[in-house]
Amino acid sequence: MNIEEVREYIPFHPAEQTVYGWTSENQIPFHKIKKNLFFLKSEIDDWLMNKKRKADYEIQKEAEAYVARNRRRM
Repeated sequence: MNIEEVREYIPFHPAEQTVYGWTSENQIPFHKIKKNLFFLKSEIDDWLMNKKRKADYEIQKEAEAYVARNRRRM
C-alpha cells in the first residue's frame, strides 16, 4: 500500500502528515525503496491489533529518562 492507501485503510483515517510522522519516529511498520514509502497490509494489521496507548506514568517515566540523558550531554 502507498501512503494514501494506508491512510484510508486505518480506521480513523489519519492525516498524511501524521503517517509521515509515525514513519520518521518508527512507530508504524513501513518499507522504503528509494524515496517511496510502502506498507504491507499484514504488518499494518498486526500494528493495529497490537498497538496500545501508554499509561500517563509510562510517558512521564520516559520523559524523565530522556531529560536525564540529554542533560548529561550539555
